[in-house]
Amino acid sequence: MAERLGMTLEGVWREVWPYGGARHDKQVWAVPAPDWRAHGEATGIRGQGQGQDRDRVSGPRETRAGSAV
Repeated sequence: MAERLGMTLEGVWREVWPYGGARHDKQVWAVPAPDWRAHGEATGIRGQGQGQDRDRVSGPRETRAGSAV
């Protein structure tokens, strides 16, 4: 399904997801930025970051308690 939507598999985190007494792999999928922008322009959808620095990648942000979100 993700491939049909134009997403690419960025990587797999091995045994990172504990569920049901076992650890499972987690896949990380992404849409390349040029494809995302082209989709928005083609459909007229304006998402977050329009008119701002959309190429900036932000990491985890800090909360008041100091833990990452």
